[in-house]
Amino acid sequence: MSWRHDAWVPSCVASLAAAAFPDVAIDTVAVVDNAGTISALDMPAGLGAVSLLHNTGNAGFARACNQGARCGTAEFILFLNPDTRVLPGALPRAVSAMRRPEASDVGILGLQLVDFDGQVQRTCGRFPRLRTSVSQLLGLSRVAPHRWPGFRMTDWDHTSSGGVDFACGAALLVRRALFEQLAGFDERLFLYLEDADLSLRARARGWRTRFCAEARVQHACGWSAGTDRAWRLSQSWRSQLVYAWTHFSRPSASLLTALLLVAAPLARVGASVVQRTPGQAPDGVRAWFLLLRLLADGLRRETPNVEVAPLRPDAPAPR
Repeated sequence: MSWRHDAWVPSCVASLAAAAFPDVAIDTVAVVDNAGTISALDMPAGLGAVSLLHNTGNAGFARACNQGARCGTAEFILFLNPDTRVLPGALPRAVSAMRRPEASDVGILGLQLVDFDGQVQRTCGRFPRLRTSVSQLLGLSRVAPHRWPGFRMTDWDHTSSGGVDFACGAALLVRRALFEQLAGFDERLFLYLEDADLSLRARARGWRTRFCAEARVQHACGWSAGTDRAWRLSQSWRSQLVYAWTHFSRPSASLLTALLLVAAPLARVGASVVQRTPGQAPDGVRAWFLLLRLLADGLRRETPNVEVAPLRPDAPAPR
């Protein structure tokens, strides 16, 4: 799935073509282009036909991933952000990890993400609960992460494989049968927490999520969501509310909503003063106003403030 990152997509697809996977056959490569200008001519050779799907608007991460998943029939679905590159050997290692007898109940596998300097990114997470959500909203997880942990498992170095609550959707391998059973990602989550929601619903059906440190993917963290920090923050806040009203008790969801609408923007302004980062204050205020506009559309609307035309497989990109 790509939005405003057309230049990243060819290298991401090329990494699949260049990766060594003698025991793993790629059935279909689907590129879902949200309001971009990606052309079939931009796709590298070596993978056969690439299904290029265009949306005329930003359909959101969850919906675009669901659209791409419907293009194939393979046993596993690999979701990749456009700002990723699959390193050699990652695919066979990931598939092998899923096919081990002891992994018969593993439905979702997160691949290890590293930046372009080789540093491991700490991206796996804990299921959001009221305490961790409050910590995240008020910035306590940045000030005292051991006492007030947030969603992300920043206290774990991510250098070994193991079970996790959820793994980052930037590089995620999912059993197709499970993905279809769950009806894919929840499209109300326009951006963020769709990976946590998927793993939580999978766990309710008896499936585990694991992290595979041996399967490595390069990731330019944060680029796929764009550079507008206020917009990203408003989407993050909205997704936290959608998640809370879906999985929390009504009192907990109500309390989180009140804290977000009143305390979260104030916490951003306060952090900008304490940390001497003046850019945070206007971003926090603008994000709050953007959130109010999103909430005017309601939490149950699938894609807030976006118009999406029918997909056009292999059509020329709009200019």
